[in-house]
Amino acid sequence: MTWATPFNATRLVRERLQRLSEAKLLTTHRYAILDRGQPENYYVLSRRGYQLLHGPDSQPPTKGYFSPAGLGRQPHQRAVSDFVVHTACGAFRSGAHFTDFYRENTIRLTADGLTLFPDASFTLVTRDGKSLRFFAEIDNGTERIRSQKDADSIERKIRIYDAVQDQDPRDRFRVLFISGQNSRGRLDHILKTAMSVARNPSRTLFYGITLMEYLTTTFSVTSPVFTDHRGGRQSLVPDIGVEALLAPRTLQPATVPC
Repeated sequence: MTWATPFNATRLVRERLQRLSEAKLLTTHRYAILDRGQPENYYVLSRRGYQLLHGPDSQPPTKGYFSPAGLGRQPHQRAVSDFVVHTACGAFRSGAHFTDFYRENTIRLTADGLTLFPDASFTLVTRDGKSLRFFAEIDNGTERIRSQKDADSIERKIRIYDAVQDQDPRDRFRVLFISGQNSRGRLDHILKTAMSVARNPSRTLFYGITLMEYLTTTFSVTSPVFTDHRGGRQSLVPDIGVEALLAPRTLQPATVPC
């Protein structure tokens, strides 16, 4: 969860999550790690917590919505969570509003008879009221980039996103490919693939960045740290300037994965 008033220390965040867990609004789990140190906890909404947020008769979008991540999925989940939380924090620092979040496998895109479930989807609303929609794909190097036979290839995802945008060109969005392995070479390959298969290559639809570069950028949503499929440098939202950041503002809470 994120709140309109930020926490001043990580300890306070852990205490709040512990209290929510004790109230059975969250369940607590630990990441499996291979290096030294204490495993970190991660938190999942319980059914009770979900119904508190969405209503007593609400049903989760997937069967495993309240289940902990399997060991094989933990690196991917951790990368998705790191990206989403850093985006929410970056939006707050830059005066933008992070909203309309959908976690992995909870939003369905369909075009040309094909279906795709993004790793994450969210909207950033700038101080002047402009809404910008994004779909995120975390690449941990487990999928083929180009393949005519592989149903889970990166190329297939690119084609579907491209077709979805063609269905309603006025409803613009951007697709963010994030290299969880921090492989710049593989990321460049993905962007070159997007350039070659996109039906409208002049349309700036696909952005890419390594996860480490993104997580080490303080003003992550306004800094031009993304590379588009044409080689240009892009930010998620325009830089609004220091004067706007100093102006009074009120942000509504946004829900991100626990």
